[in-house]
Amino acid sequence: MRFFQQLFFSLIFSIVGIGSQITGALSMTLIAFSGYILEITSIVKFLAWIKWISIFRYAANILSINEFTNLTLCLTNNTNICPYKGEDILNDQKIDYLKSWDLWENFLALIIMTFVFFVLSYVQLLRIKKTK
Repeated sequence: MRFFQQLFFSLIFSIVGIGSQITGALSMTLIAFSGYILEITSIVKFLAWIKWISIFRYAANILSINEFTNLTLCLTNNTNICPYKGEDILNDQKIDYLKSWDLWENFLALIIMTFVFFVLSYVQLLRIKKTK
């Protein structure tokens, strides 16, 4: 995904280095709004929409759902006391996981974002070809 994003921004600008720098700055912004550096509820309301375009948010949600679903965390002294479940951790992180579709909707969002950047890069390549 990030490859197509960097390709697109490198194609927009005539100097490839500027596109790489803008991609880096955009990636840092998207990481900050993914929910792991800043808590989503603490973000100012008019900037809260950025979480919906953060590729890192969807990827981190996929990893979290995969790791913590059906997980039971027990104490280490070989007792049967298991106070935590993986679903509790997902709820603490404010990751909605009620059914198996929630995992796939994160995959679908990443696929759609990849496809959009791929199409935008292709359109930009056609535009560059026509101007030369």
